[in-house]
Amino acid sequence: MDIKKETKEYLNFVRSHPCMVCSEARVDADHLQARGIGGASKHKGTHTGTLLDFSVVPLCRIHHTERHSIGTKSFQEKYKVSLWREAFMLLRSWYVE
Repeated sequence: MDIKKETKEYLNFVRSHPCMVCSEARVDADHLQARGIGGASKHKGTHTGTLLDFSVVPLCRIHHTERHSIGTKSFQEKYKVSLWREAFMLLRSWYVE
């Protein structure tokens, strides 16, 4: 399968899940692995078409912004969540389905 198509499908799969903090239905596919400066403009939205797109979790806009503001470690401690574990579990469930 074409990686760009596969990553686009995966991002849609992640966006079909509620925010992992507050259960809000409208979410962003928040990349845990940095996409670099100017990520959105450089990659035309959240889709990079690379393996980076598999390191995402569903977060509403408020929690997405908060994670970037306070940092991943503080965010995980505040909400008692392991973002990388959750990203792995989502990816695993996508491949199992």
